[in-house]
Amino acid sequence: MLKKISIFHGPLGTGGEGWTVSRAERKLGYQSDHIVFNKREYSYPADKNLNFPRNAYISNFFKSLIFLFHALKKYEVFHFYYATSLLPFYLDLPLLKLFRKKIFFTFQGCDIRNKKCFPKTYTTNACSECQNKRCHRWGWLKILRLKIPLLFANQTFAITPDLKLISPSSIIITQAKVNFTLWQPLPHTKSNQIINIIHAPTYRSIKGTKYIITAIHALIKEGYPIKLTTIENIPHNQMKKMCQEADIAIDQLLIGWYGGYAVEMMALEKPVICYLNPDLFRFVPWAKEIPIINATPKNIKEKIKLLLENPALRIKLGQAGRQFALKYHNPESLAKKFIEYYQQ
Repeated sequence: MLKKISIFHGPLGTGGEGWTVSRAERKLGYQSDHIVFNKREYSYPADKNLNFPRNAYISNFFKSLIFLFHALKKYEVFHFYYATSLLPFYLDLPLLKLFRKKIFFTFQGCDIRNKKCFPKTYTTNACSECQNKRCHRWGWLKILRLKIPLLFANQTFAITPDLKLISPSSIIITQAKVNFTLWQPLPHTKSNQIINIIHAPTYRSIKGTKYIITAIHALIKEGYPIKLTTIENIPHNQMKKMCQEADIAIDQLLIGWYGGYAVEMMALEKPVICYLNPDLFRFVPWAKEIPIINATPKNIKEKIKLLLENPALRIKLGQAGRQFALKYHNPESLAKKFIEYYQQ
């Protein structure tokens, strides 16, 4: 019988992936902890918050070093997220290898997405419109954030198929951040005639928010009874009620794949609009089953109009979305897959 290994997830809580997967691994009988440097970003839960203050680089380094020696005694597997390990410049990775620990990384998007690669490959892409100055100046850093983990990791994963372009050896996994027991759909009753369209951009420039706003304004001028609600800088535990009040959800129009927000909205049986790059379907066996309205900046207005004029289609897509999410984005299924890699 295989040993019940102990697993570390962290040290960032980006997207809530580490928390949800670690809960699923615990259900399977494993010691699995999600520990983060800090909990400021969207307030996803964690088993332990190390409370690292911003910009306190020297003190944070020594705190990380102390925690690393504690973690070496406790965990056999280290699963890192957003191309971030415990020490700066990945100084912990050689030490983890020396102690025969297993190392895994889940790449989540802009942690390794390279601005020089994607505009050359795809006409519609987030990098061309990204306004993050660090992405412009630190392209070399993103190369290192990819190459060094690939050198030390037992295996790397990626949650969006576009990352296969720059990390071909990474295995595409589904995002499994949703607790389907908590994210339940409400009955399809509506007293208000205004159609509420919800969009939750982490960064407006890479989500194509300006195209969504333009389309909504144009449709309002045409007389459609709609409003746009944007969810920004709101703790994750407070956003569910806002999502439940949506009639239509729009994820993004530039990246080329759906994200965790789309999965949450599908779990609530909300119809989702998102840009799905057809060139990426070859990386994803379940691509043809995705019940999402595919839209680009050029046709987003018409795709919104399609759902506005077809209430029955909204209900049909919403119901199909939850079934799809339950089938492909189940945290326990992903946890079982991870355990197989951990045990190899």
